[in-house]
Amino acid sequence: MSAAPAAGDATDLPDESTLLAPVLEAGAAGNDAAAADAVDALVETLYGAPPSDDDGPVFHITAAWRPPDAPDDAPDVVMAIRDATPPSLLDAFVLGAARMRADAIVTTGANLRAEPELTHDPIGPPALIAALRGWRRARRPATPERPYSLVLTSGRGLDFAHPLLRAGDADDAPRIIVYTGLDAARRLGGRDDLDRERVTVIGAAEPSMRGAIDYLQQRRGCDVIAIESGPSSAGPLYDPPMRIDELRLSLCHADALPADLHAGALPSDLLARLPDGPATREDAARARSADGVVWSFQQRRR
Repeated sequence: MSAAPAAGDATDLPDESTLLAPVLEAGAAGNDAAAADAVDALVETLYGAPPSDDDGPVFHITAAWRPPDAPDDAPDVVMAIRDATPPSLLDAFVLGAARMRADAIVTTGANLRAEPELTHDPIGPPALIAALRGWRRARRPATPERPYSLVLTSGRGLDFAHPLLRAGDADDAPRIIVYTGLDAARRLGGRDDLDRERVTVIGAAEPSMRGAIDYLQQRRGCDVIAIESGPSSAGPLYDPPMRIDELRLSLCHADALPADLHAGALPSDLLARLPDGPATREDAARARSADGVVWSFQQRRR
């Protein structure tokens, strides 16, 4: 995709429905090979390269808002997920593609409280979900259909009735991990509402996002780990020694964002920390959502 016009200017930008049409067509047809090819092609359109085994093993996937006329060194504002959050089917696509690429997805107890309907399944219309699941079957045939879901939590207020903690089939090996402190693990492990056929509770002396990544890599054999959490949890992973290998960032260029949707900020020197990507935000691929808002998409690596 060629260089985009200035943020907020939708002139000559493709509609996201046009970009997604081949993916939706292949998904509706139930053709995994065609769906995988269509997903790869759209990922290449958005990020400049198709998915690769060389992609970062630990990657952060997030959506943020870029204030109009913000200076280059201003941080991007991470968006909270609410009913009022600006919608984008392309953002749903990149989130689902990230989930289907991963061996494990890491989130937090705070995310579960903020998003009472959260799961780690692909989201969107049935044809999009079918295409993304077809991509995983075609491109990662040796991996289970469902990635691990790890929830980093203090254990306080954890609701075992949350949909994420009820995901999957009870006859599968447990694919949901609650990663918490030692005392909390003993407390949670004894609760009557814990579904032990789906959920494994793991206690650690000093639970942290870095410790969760180490656990998944060393104890569960996970090669590709997706981080789905806000800046307060994911931000320290950008500090030395840096644990984020790659960022997949969806930027919404709406004229304004309600204050209650502001969920923190990404590091202001993000481009310097992850230099392998578009030279500037303006060089990222852009498209127009169904409601006419401009979105841009970029993949950045160390």
